[in-house]
Amino acid sequence: MELATGVRFYTDNNNFLDGNTLQINPLYSVQGHLIYSFTPGIWLGFDALYYTGGRGTIDGKKGESLEDTRVGVTVALPINRYNSVKLYGSTNVYTKTGTDFDVLGIAWQFRWGGGL
Repeated sequence: MELATGVRFYTDNNNFLDGNTLQINPLYSVQGHLIYSFTPGIWLGFDALYYTGGRGTIDGKKGESLEDTRVGVTVALPINRYNSVKLYGSTNVYTKTGTDFDVLGIAWQFRWGGGL
């Protein structure tokens, strides 16, 4: 099991769209992963993410804060001692404001170093 929290801070953009000023409040997030290892190198993970904040203000006009909840799954499959393939996907569960999209992907991982 993994749990991670995060905060993203943004600096002001004083040259946003024709010289306007864009200010963005911090964006707060928490994510969790439940991971099960079948054999060395083969594992399955269930993922969840929640974030909120990030309200943008353009020259004093406030926008809405972002709020989103996502869930997903990841599976890792070893090719050999140094290479593996990860398949992953996620979907949106709840969006107050912000992004609403689905993701499917594949990643190739290469490991190097001692202890292999």
